[in-house]
Amino acid sequence: MHHGQTLFNQLKRVQGACDSPLTDLGKQQAKQAEDYFAQKEINFAAAYASTQERACDTMEIIRSDQAYTRKKGIKEWNYRSYIESKGQVVKEKTLNAEDTQQIVDWLKNCGLEFYLESNNGLFASKNFASRGVKTIQEYIAYKGKPGAKQATPATVFPDMIYGESLYRDDVNKISFILDSYDDYLAAQEKFPSLKVGTWGGSGEKALFGDIALKDIDKAVAIDELLDFLAKNVEDTLAFGDAKVDIPMLDHCQIGVAMGNGGKEIKEMADYITASVEDDGLYKAFEYFQLI
Repeated sequence: MHHGQTLFNQLKRVQGACDSPLTDLGKQQAKQAEDYFAQKEINFAAAYASTQERACDTMEIIRSDQAYTRKKGIKEWNYRSYIESKGQVVKEKTLNAEDTQQIVDWLKNCGLEFYLESNNGLFASKNFASRGVKTIQEYIAYKGKPGAKQATPATVFPDMIYGESLYRDDVNKISFILDSYDDYLAAQEKFPSLKVGTWGGSGEKALFGDIALKDIDKAVAIDELLDFLAKNVEDTLAFGDAKVDIPMLDHCQIGVAMGNGGKEIKEMADYITASVEDDGLYKAFEYFQLI
């Protein structure tokens, strides 16, 4: 079983999200997976997660009292710029060091807090932990999840790295907290050759801006992976819960919107399943007879 880089992603060309091995829901689903595999007499030998700590926690649940081996260099997939199949890197395209430095310097000069997203971890600006509390709480409330008032950057991003150099050459995307919608508009004007977007709310209510390479999205990545695997798009099923997932759902043979997703993605989806918290992925797998 794989958390982050999932077995369904790897073998059945299913694009999933909301992997949460440390939450009660994640633990419950891991136990359900164990019971299902045991019933079907399916053997499995490894459990992976975003970090070794999460992997250990997950393995303690689904492989109780069995020995495990730590593995280094496991990367979590980013379908915008990083594609991997069975350990082989199909594609890795990142912001170059010059672009990253220019973005970092501009965000600092504007007084905006941010974090860098790379396959080697999340790297935050100096004051992201303190400035981000209010924004993270608003984001959790916007998503309709419980515990918004107790949420902090530390609880949402437990593996965030602070104090490291922010001038890097392995960055996929840079997200920054919007003090106002004008910050997004200013970023668009400053970096016309890059893709500047928003998330965490619609239109002027967005909480975050982000900057990445243009012409790279999940639909393009799926095509490149299918070419590598010599498979057809007719074999694909995609899950999503946000506007950014719409191109992926539209491109794949079947597009499934999560019950907790926004209005736009639900309107275009082929099928709407239950929310993540109500076992929406599992119910969709059953509906499409994948399990």
